[in-house]
Amino acid sequence: MYNATPDQLEEWGRGTYSMGQTVASTYQSFDIASRRFGMTTDAEGIPYPAIPIDLSWIPAGLSEANIAKLVKDYYTTRLELASSVTYGAVKLEGRLELQAAACPDQQFVIVAYSQGAWAAQDALRLLDKSTLRRIKGIVLYASPLFNDHDKWRAGDFSIAQPSRNVHGIVGGKQLPTDILARTYCKAADYVCSADDVRKAPALRHCFDTPPACPHVEYGGYTESAGEWLANVFAFSDLTVTGLTGPDAKICAGTTAQVRASIQNIGRTVSGPFNFRWIIDDRVVEVHENSLDPRQALDRVLQTPSLTSGAHKVALVVDPVSVLTELNEDNNAQEIKVKAKSCLPSSAPVITEVDEYTDGALVYLQVFYTDPDDDALGFGFRGANGSGWAEETHPFSDPSYGRVGPGKIEYPFNHGCGTATPTESDVEMWIYDATGTRSESIIAHLACTGS
Repeated sequence: MYNATPDQLEEWGRGTYSMGQTVASTYQSFDIASRRFGMTTDAEGIPYPAIPIDLSWIPAGLSEANIAKLVKDYYTTRLELASSVTYGAVKLEGRLELQAAACPDQQFVIVAYSQGAWAAQDALRLLDKSTLRRIKGIVLYASPLFNDHDKWRAGDFSIAQPSRNVHGIVGGKQLPTDILARTYCKAADYVCSADDVRKAPALRHCFDTPPACPHVEYGGYTESAGEWLANVFAFSDLTVTGLTGPDAKICAGTTAQVRASIQNIGRTVSGPFNFRWIIDDRVVEVHENSLDPRQALDRVLQTPSLTSGAHKVALVVDPVSVLTELNEDNNAQEIKVKAKSCLPSSAPVITEVDEYTDGALVYLQVFYTDPDDDALGFGFRGANGSGWAEETHPFSDPSYGRVGPGKIEYPFNHGCGTATPTESDVEMWIYDATGTRSESIIAHLACTGS
């Protein structure tokens, strides 16, 4: 999608919502050049008021300095113009966010002219980061925010020339350095090159002879700008298409194989790049030669010996961004690899028993260790003639129990605080995923103070 705004003549006379000639010509060039790379494109003009600019009221015969002041005051203080730009920026931001959500694989370029370029630059600061990353190229013409310190400057202020501290009539705002861009400005155009007050009368006279106005003389750039935009997409695009761990159980103390699939889904050969494997906190770098467009490769990582538990294994392709890619957000994947003890099963071990009274209840506290990290629940029954029926409960649904790390508390009603408190003996155990029980304990429960 492209931010298409009216060209200068349309802005100054009709305020039409269609694309102006400068923007439309850029898109036509972009569309033709894009076909060489097998791309399909579409353009959308963003409707906004595009308040007509009228400087004809400035009287003739004023000094250059006075004309320059009146022109600048018009651009920077006229409320209708400011609201038009704000409206355009918000409309562009909203349309981009909506389109980005609807089409997650689509990428965007922005093309804008004059007042539209001002709105486009303001829109960039409104976009969320994920949408901003999908803008692959920007072309601006005659921006009132032009800055000849900008690394993307073009036109009469090309990057090959030293900066002359020139800026637009509204001020100087540089474009983001991480989005490829071109911002064109003609030296005689006071809208984007307001450093010399002698240019101001020329802008005033644009209303007398519009075709000769420097502000509308950007047609000579549109063909090369459109071709440049298409070439923005002529990059490689490495993506991790798969990362899988072993299907079988991994025993603690052994290694595991992790398989990765990588593909260049871009339009040019990638050039040399690195893989970065990350196994927990350990990093392994592997060098690879270039990958042709649409070519895929598979690689296998043999992990170091794994301890019992879960381990993070990640793969990052081109980790320090040596390559210029269409998309930098698809270069990594991460999985979890879990290793378990393959030694003979060890049952949970009850290490301590305690009790406390809470209202009418006596809580039996049982503390335990879990060598295999697979304890699942607990059970109990009455002992020594006590009448408690046998029950088992998983830790995930402990009935009236309270579960904590290495601990279970379970209440038994002994009528504490009544005239007839009772006592009982309870046998309790912990069981694991294999059904193996710990050795039971028998606890005598009585109300505190009874």
